[in-house]
Amino acid sequence: MNQEMKTFQNKKDGILIFLWVGVGYLLFCSALPSFAANQMAKYFSMNQSLCYLLFAAVTAVIFIVSLYKGFGEEMELSDNISPGGIVEALLVGLVLFFVVNLVISPVLAQIFKTSGENYSESVKVMFQRPVVTFFQVVVLAPCMEELIFRGFLLKRALRWRTTAGAVLIVAAFFGILHLSVVQGLSAFGAGIILCLLYAHRKSVFLCILAHGFYNGLAYVLTLLGGIL
Repeated sequence: MNQEMKTFQNKKDGILIFLWVGVGYLLFCSALPSFAANQMAKYFSMNQSLCYLLFAAVTAVIFIVSLYKGFGEEMELSDNISPGGIVEALLVGLVLFFVVNLVISPVLAQIFKTSGENYSESVKVMFQRPVVTFFQVVVLAPCMEELIFRGFLLKRALRWRTTAGAVLIVAAFFGILHLSVVQGLSAFGAGIILCLLYAHRKSVFLCILAHGFYNGLAYVLTLLGGIL
């Protein structure tokens, strides 16, 4: 009976956390900074991209700290870092770049043309401010997303699911929250690999490194494509 109650509580705990993470991520890491940046640009003639970056950094920190403290989790940002782990993380980032950016995303963009065109337009807008975009996609996004989805959500999911089940659930949730078919399916694929890296190394820092390296390579490719 006690085991049944524990299983039920774990599942209930998991549902509550997924809902909290989903709503918080969309609100604090997207909607609020977008709204605040729009208002600042509108009334104070400030650069909207820079405002978004600053607001997103602040609201993401607030959400992440409240998430960890609210559920009693330790951040463990510097745990399980090793030379071998760093090499593995860089290799994971390289694999993600080739598989996702050069294979999966182009194929999906051809299948889901409207979603692919919308994504391409959003990328063009972002790269009008390449320096701001660099900090947004290479620094802020990997730190924010890995602390939320691997360092917190996957770690919790691994307590009440098998490794395969936890990886698939968190990766799928990560993809859904991108709110785009092309981005979402690409994020799902990337999420599986990043989740497996965390499950293997138990290091959120290595996930941040892999994610940042992957985004950095994609950033350079996109920037060079725009210049050439």
